[in-house]
Amino acid sequence: MVLSWQPLREEEIELLLPMMAAFVHGGGQAFDRERAERNLRYLIGHPIFGGVWFICQDDARVGYLVVTLGYSFEFGGHDSFVDEIYVLPEHRGRGFGTRTLAFAEVAAGSLGANALHLEASRRAGGPVDFYARCGYVDRGYQLMTKRLPTQ
Repeated sequence: MVLSWQPLREEEIELLLPMMAAFVHGGGQAFDRERAERNLRYLIGHPIFGGVWFICQDDARVGYLVVTLGYSFEFGGHDSFVDEIYVLPEHRGRGFGTRTLAFAEVAAGSLGANALHLEASRRAGGPVDFYARCGYVDRGYQLMTKRLPTQ
């Protein structure tokens, strides 16, 4: 079994969208297919903002990863965010998530990031313990967000 991470190509977007829908629905939200497609096209066309990869076992696509870049004075320059990580349910429990987070660290570093952040749900069954085992630390901050009007 060979695990690899293949950068998303524009002609593969249609293959990724069902996985994205499953990820979003799993969090109890509505999936906006047009917005997701537009965002994917933008990120593929502007790699200075991050990247999207399929998680592949041999030749099968078993999940995906999205890493985005930001800038932080606290972290001395670029920082990055695991914006989405998803493994198909039938492929979970095999170490794919752990190995994908290790890949995300390398990918973020190659993009010039000094830190990699992620957001974890605290709901029962959420991934907080998994992320802690992978070396991610709860720094005692709570991520708070305000949506801005779109231009």
